[in-house]
Amino acid sequence: MELHADEPLIPPTASMQASMTSVPSTLHGRLSSRSHFQTGAFCEPELKDLRQCKAVYRNFPIDCVEDISFVHPVSRALVSEFWYTDDGDVVYDNPTDASLYKYARLITKSSVYEDIGMATISKALAVSTVIAQLQYSVKLAWLKPKKSQALILVFPVVFMLKIAVWFGFAYYRARMKLHGEQLSRDFIWEANAISKAKTLFFTWFFHLFDVPSSMTEVSSRLHINKSVQPFAVFRSHFHRAWVLGWPSKEQYDVENKSGSLVTLPVNIIFELPMVVMQSTLVSECLEISFITVFTLLVSVLTLIANLYNLVVYIQARRAFYQALKNRVSKPLRRSTTQDWIDHCQDFEMDQIIVDYKLLKTHFNEEMPASVRERAVRLGWMDAEDSADRSP
Repeated sequence: MELHADEPLIPPTASMQASMTSVPSTLHGRLSSRSHFQTGAFCEPELKDLRQCKAVYRNFPIDCVEDISFVHPVSRALVSEFWYTDDGDVVYDNPTDASLYKYARLITKSSVYEDIGMATISKALAVSTVIAQLQYSVKLAWLKPKKSQALILVFPVVFMLKIAVWFGFAYYRARMKLHGEQLSRDFIWEANAISKAKTLFFTWFFHLFDVPSSMTEVSSRLHINKSVQPFAVFRSHFHRAWVLGWPSKEQYDVENKSGSLVTLPVNIIFELPMVVMQSTLVSECLEISFITVFTLLVSVLTLIANLYNLVVYIQARRAFYQALKNRVSKPLRRSTTQDWIDHCQDFEMDQIIVDYKLLKTHFNEEMPASVRERAVRLGWMDAEDSADRSP
C-alpha cells in the first residue's frame, strides 16, 4: 500500500474529530477580531470542489484552474508562467496586448527545482567571478608589463572600490526593504538583538547576490491569508500546484529580482574599466596564464549579460512604478475633498495600502498619513506600528 505524507495512517475517531474541531473560546475571540486576524492583510480564502480535490483560492477565476496545462501545448516545455483574464481565458505565451491580461506563476515541484537550480548556478558564477578577480589582483604583483606599470596598482584599487560600493549599496537596499516590510509584519521584530542582526545580515546577503524573492519570500507568498493577490491551491492531473497572480509580468520581475538594482549597475560601472585594464595587461604581459584569460573572459561575458539585464530591468521597473502611481491616484481623481480615503471600500483600500507598501519597498516613497490612519482602522497595523522596529 502506498502512503502519502498528507494522508492519515489511522482514521480519526469521533473523539479525535471532536478535539480537532473544538476551539477554545479565548482563541476564537482572538481569531474573530478584525484587528488580529480578519484584517485587510488577512482575508479569508474561498473553497471550491474540483474533480480531484478541493481548491483554496481568492481573487482568481477558479473555474479555469483544472484546464491549466502543466506543459506548453506546442513546445511541451514545463509551464511556470501564464497570462489570464478575469473570464478564465489562459495563454502560455506573452500576449500581444498584455494590458488585457494578468500575469500568474504556476508553482509546482518541478518549477521549484528549476528555480533553485538556476539561482544556485548563477550565484556560484557570481562568487567565482569575484574570486577570480581577487586572485588576478594578487597575481598582478608578479606581472611585469612592458609599459603600463600604473595598471598594476590601479586594477586592485578599482576592484576594492567595486566591493565597497557593492556592499554599501546592498546594505542600503536591505534597510529600505526592511522598512517597507514592517506593514506586513511577517518579520519577527519582537526577537532579541542577535535575531534582528541575523535578519538584517541575510537580507543584505540576498540583495548582495540578487537572490530571487520566489525563494526568500516563500513563507509569505505560499500562505493562504492574503489581501489582494490572486492565488489558487489545487491538485490537477495528479499534480499539486500553486497559482500566484500579479497585475503584470513587469511587477513580478521587479519584485522577484529586487537585488538587480544593486548588482547590475555596480557591476557595469566597475566591470567596464576593469575589462579595459585587463585587456591592456594581457597584451603587455610577458606571460599569459589561465587565470588571466579566464578572468578576462568571465568579465567580458558578465558585462554583456549585465548590460542586457539592466535594460530589461529598467523597462520593467518604469512600467511597474507607473502602474503603482496610477492605482493609488485613482481614488484621488474621483473626489476633490480631503476625506477621499474614508469613502474607499475595504477591498479598494487594501489595494491602496499594498501599493503604498510596494512604493516604500521598491521606490522608497512614504505612505501618506491619511492612508496610514485608515490602515490602522482596518487592522493592518496597530498605532504603535508606525515606529521603526527594524534593526
